[in-house]
Amino acid sequence: MNKSELLAQLRAGRQRLETVLARADTDHLLLPTLPGSWSVKHLLAHLGWWEQWVAAMYHTLSRGETPAYPPKLDEVTLNQINARIFAESQNHSLAEAREQEAEAYQALVELVERAPAEDLFNPRRFAWTEGHFLAEEILDNSAGHYAEHWRDLLAGLWQAAARQPFSGWDFSYLADKWLEEKPPWSYGVMARELMAQAQAVLDLGTGGGEKLLGFKDVFPPRVVATEGYPLNFRLARERLEPLGVEVVESDDSLFEILPFENEAFDLVLDRHTGFNIAEVERVLAPGGVFLTQQVDGRNLNDLSAAFDCEQPWTYFTLDFVLDTIKETDLVVEMAQEWTGKLIFKDIGAMVYYLQAVPWIVENFSVERNFDHLLALQRRLEQEGELAFGQRLMVVRVSKSKG
Repeated sequence: MNKSELLAQLRAGRQRLETVLARADTDHLLLPTLPGSWSVKHLLAHLGWWEQWVAAMYHTLSRGETPAYPPKLDEVTLNQINARIFAESQNHSLAEAREQEAEAYQALVELVERAPAEDLFNPRRFAWTEGHFLAEEILDNSAGHYAEHWRDLLAGLWQAAARQPFSGWDFSYLADKWLEEKPPWSYGVMARELMAQAQAVLDLGTGGGEKLLGFKDVFPPRVVATEGYPLNFRLARERLEPLGVEVVESDDSLFEILPFENEAFDLVLDRHTGFNIAEVERVLAPGGVFLTQQVDGRNLNDLSAAFDCEQPWTYFTLDFVLDTIKETDLVVEMAQEWTGKLIFKDIGAMVYYLQAVPWIVENFSVERNFDHLLALQRRLEQEGELAFGQRLMVVRVSKSKG
């Protein structure tokens, strides 16, 4: 090893650490999700202390003095030092911990740049090193130290992402953490245009009402929304009922009988929830329209495959939907499918998404799927982002006036 190689290893380890920290939410760095109830703040204080320590050892040695501690500490002494670092870091803010650690790292780099090669790479230069290169001590207390805590750091950040609250069908938390390519149509534009002409609208599977709320300025005299998931049902009621929307608890599955009278609605909307087409036909008034955007059952199959699993609804395709419509008297006015990409910039964002959409990876958890996540982290480091295949479809049908 020479000085250029040593600096390259220092900087590579540093780049890896800083990239992960830059992608993490600030509040996640304060959660005690690491072993020993440490947070990332405590870990940064720990890393910085040992970077300062090895620099101080070199300065002591270069003055011809013997450091107070041997190069290899016994477990008791090591635990005592680490406990003291943890206790002291309790009084520091995250900003202070980050700044102090960054300064310690930079001082170590400058030390390496200035130190004679003889000091760094001659194993007999300092008796204190017991036949090891001082460069080894420097690496062990910087880039090597990052690597030692790497799995715990990632697991802690991913656990913090898994704890991030999710409600309704609102993915706004991921706004700067993913890129969701859009299909050539706009369900929102089509729904708004139809709603402006309607007298009675039924929104199937409204979630927390977040999408329906976007049309409140064109609500017709009667608006009804269904939702089957209890938490979303309560949220939808809180949001929509003050606006005069009737919120009904209903499963909205492929076999559900809708709790509404015949020909009650001239518009039925459905964005990403199951539907019983015979029931849709029944509740549609003559001349009424059913507009639905659906997720193809093969959507994100490659993401499921990255976790060695398959999704349960691969049969649910545009052809399947059209075949069910053929069993009714409804007329297909539009049917289109699309493939695009869903791009994750961070594994924590993926963890959040998989927690919210549990059928992508059945029984997903950070602990259970850690090795899969770690493999994806390595891929992310190589590729810069992780892209998976989206599949959507949109169908518009109408009911004859006759």
